[in-house]
Amino acid sequence: MSVMGTIVREASDWRDRVRSTGDDVLAWIRARMPRHRVPVIFQSETTECSIACLAMIASYHGNILTVADLRARYPISLRGLTLRSVVEIAADLGLRARPVRCEPADLRMLRVPAMLHWDLEHFVVLTGIRGDRFRINDPGRGTRTVSSAELGRHFTGIAVEFDRTVTFTPQPGGERLTLRRLTGRVAGMRKAFFAVLALSLVLECLLLVQPMLLRYIIDLGFMGNDGALVSYLCVTGGVAALCAGGVAYARDLATLVAGSTLNLRMAHGLFSHSLSLPIAFYEKRLTGDLVDRYRSIENIERFMVGELPIAVLDGVFTLVSLLLLFAVSPTIALLTLAVFGVFALHRAMGMGQLRDAEEAVVSSRGHESGYLFESIQGILSIKVRAGERDRQGSWLSRFVELLNAQRRLAMLQARQRSVKVLLGGVDIALFAAVAYTQFHSQQLTFGALLAILFYKTHFFARSTALAERTANLRMLRIHLDRLEDIVHAVPERLDPPAATASVPDLRSAPATLAFEAVDFRYTAFDPWILRGASFKIEPGEFVALTGPSGCGKTTILKLLLGLYPPENGTIKIGGLPIDALPLAEVRRSFGVVMQDDQVLIGTIAQNVAFFDADIDMDRVAWCCMQACIHDDINALPMGYSTRIGGNAAGLSGGQRQRVLLARALYREAKFLLLDEGTANLDHARESAVIENLRKLSLTTLLIAHGDRPLASADRIIRLQDHKI
Repeated sequence: MSVMGTIVREASDWRDRVRSTGDDVLAWIRARMPRHRVPVIFQSETTECSIACLAMIASYHGNILTVADLRARYPISLRGLTLRSVVEIAADLGLRARPVRCEPADLRMLRVPAMLHWDLEHFVVLTGIRGDRFRINDPGRGTRTVSSAELGRHFTGIAVEFDRTVTFTPQPGGERLTLRRLTGRVAGMRKAFFAVLALSLVLECLLLVQPMLLRYIIDLGFMGNDGALVSYLCVTGGVAALCAGGVAYARDLATLVAGSTLNLRMAHGLFSHSLSLPIAFYEKRLTGDLVDRYRSIENIERFMVGELPIAVLDGVFTLVSLLLLFAVSPTIALLTLAVFGVFALHRAMGMGQLRDAEEAVVSSRGHESGYLFESIQGILSIKVRAGERDRQGSWLSRFVELLNAQRRLAMLQARQRSVKVLLGGVDIALFAAVAYTQFHSQQLTFGALLAILFYKTHFFARSTALAERTANLRMLRIHLDRLEDIVHAVPERLDPPAATASVPDLRSAPATLAFEAVDFRYTAFDPWILRGASFKIEPGEFVALTGPSGCGKTTILKLLLGLYPPENGTIKIGGLPIDALPLAEVRRSFGVVMQDDQVLIGTIAQNVAFFDADIDMDRVAWCCMQACIHDDINALPMGYSTRIGGNAAGLSGGQRQRVLLARALYREAKFLLLDEGTANLDHARESAVIENLRKLSLTTLLIAHGDRPLASADRIIRLQDHKI
């Protein structure tokens, strides 16, 4: 019995060893096989590389997801995600994630696609290994291939393998941004589109008439020595050419009008939608990258108005030219069609590489322009630290990355063009050989040969242009995906639910502010900022809020303004729950000075009135008197008409802060929120400003650390350890 048990155990051990060896061999084979089916998904926020990688891996396994899908389900703060959070999200998606610590040489044994920790702050997806080259999908830079030496410099030694669990359910992709949704209904756009299409159709017909006229001139006029017919046909051709010029001008004019209309519609809609997005959307994105995404509108408008009507005509006249060729010489038509088939096949085979290269260019341009924008915006910080050389080097590396991406794209495009030229030459050679045979066998006349040459050339040009524009339509997906991050972002709820539409007007409510057992954290993966926070500020109270730096004081102000919703508890403005009030009305009831408030480009008066269409100069002056900045402004050569920039050039830090304070007072709000609103003032001016504010009897909440504001407060609220 013991012998039999030993045999069974040994057989079981041997089976396990064979199974383990087989799994290792399969893993080794899988790791060395390139995986082109792993989609490249780019991150939009600065800290969402992890969910972008998860979206790639889930999509590879059959659950088609976008970053927006995962962002909606698993919001991420500026702190990013820990490896434990990545494992938890993967499990929720039906994927088993297994973190492993390994050396670069061990990556060949990983089940791909796998996630790699990169540069101590980033995640990428390993999609395949071939020899000494590792293929990587980088959510920040696109697809690239790195050597083992380069991988060793970036890989931190932490990888994550993924496999399906029994709960994994393949899902089709969700709603994607379409041209119809982006453009919407533009008044007169359909008429403009068909006008461009009709004019292009007339133009092409006029151009197609000319080779037929040439054929008759040669065959009937020259060969028949009929001068009158030649004169008549030449005049007809001249009239056709004149009409073609006029039609071409009218088409270009219609294209210009339609393009401007479409561009205005898309840009206005996108900008309006952007202004309705919550503040968290902007806090997690680079300004330069957002500006670069707006430029995608130009590419879409150029295709919609400039290329799409022409693509339709390309398809029509490709067919017309081919039919005319078949009518004159089926043999030459078949040869020309075969040459085009080779070109179309080559173009289709290279689409994946072209798309990857185009995505890399767009992504690299966004990084470079974002860094440039940031450098210009922070030029003072760079100058005072003598950091020009370091900043220049960092920008140069990004610019070189952009140039390399553009070079790769240009090389692929050059290869496509060279193949087109090569096949065009082959087409001509085949035509010459067949035409020689048919001409000498009297199957074709000389005029027919010239007509065939034109139609064949026209067919090849139109058909290849159609293939290229079809490819451009697929490339347009890149720009739609970049805009999708903005368009699909959920705007703020500016109006209360329908059930609470009868809530009294906030203007008639008492000027009280209250927190009732409020809990708040930025995401479920972040630590708590507030736990059970409760306080109430009575009408006309001047209350100071203090506490250690980073404890959440500014967050309280943002919660009062409805910039973030609390996770638990109730916030009341004027005794009314904030979620039952229109956010626009809530914010209009506050005068606010935040730490990072900006002075916008315009005059001082415009900034104080916040660019009100009908500025009340008497009130502007009164507000500036309360902020103790009136005399400083009058001392300027242009007074209140002095123009100041976005960085408030020409104003000191204290003057800028007092202009912002005057702006907070201009709207005659019931509440005043000041985030260290007097921190840049000298003691005398700070005392004067605080005294003026107290006389206004506004319900005021002032974040402060200094003795003077704290001593002037009716009472002090201290925030520490997430509690009031």
